[in-house]
Amino acid sequence: MHTMNADRRVGIESVREFLLKRGRNPETEEFAVVREATKTLGKGYRMTEGNSCFHGGKPLVSDTLASALWAGDYLLQLAQEGYLGANLHGGGNGLYTPIAGDTDTGFVARPACYGMLLAERFGGSTFVQSTLSTQTGVQNVTAFAAHDGKRNKVALFNKAASPVSIRIEGMSGSSASVMWLKGPAIDSHDGVTFGGSTLGNAGTFDPKHEQTIKLKQGAGTLQIPAYTAAFLEA
Repeated sequence: MHTMNADRRVGIESVREFLLKRGRNPETEEFAVVREATKTLGKGYRMTEGNSCFHGGKPLVSDTLASALWAGDYLLQLAQEGYLGANLHGGGNGLYTPIAGDTDTGFVARPACYGMLLAERFGGSTFVQSTLSTQTGVQNVTAFAAHDGKRNKVALFNKAASPVSIRIEGMSGSSASVMWLKGPAIDSHDGVTFGGSTLGNAGTFDPKHEQTIKLKQGAGTLQIPAYTAAFLEA
């Protein structure tokens, strides 16, 4: 019995790591094909049905903090590539549904929903070029930057088991506010928050800026814990 549990845990961890590392290189085959198709046809493209894992999701992956990091990172990749929008498949109580439940028992936000809420912060913004310095083999950090005409916006995803220190450049003003997407552990079902807030059964959600970092000539440093994402505005 112990051997079977250990094997299952290793299998889940492998799926989880594969899912999180997919976001490291935006030049995937999918994006290249869509880019060429939209150019040739002169039409926009929307990802109409997708999610973290096929066939309803994977236990301890699609229903945990891992799915929140994946969802935020993936949706921002799509937006940066010029997709018109994206639909994450859901409904009922499937493992990968962002919102689970029914009219009789009520509804609850799953972790993936919080990644979607982070990505939503980029609505109405124009993406600008962002680069990351060389990462070590054990690091897995992705970054997105945009501007909405008034504010600079940055999202940083640390999808690995060790904290990282990121120096951010090209911001404006003397400080940047930070909201965190985080949870107790990468395999946590509960306790995932964005901006220190959870999405209530009645749709109540009150995220707040949780930290301020000082900027000097548009640059500052942010420490990002393991398996955590940060949204910055300045």
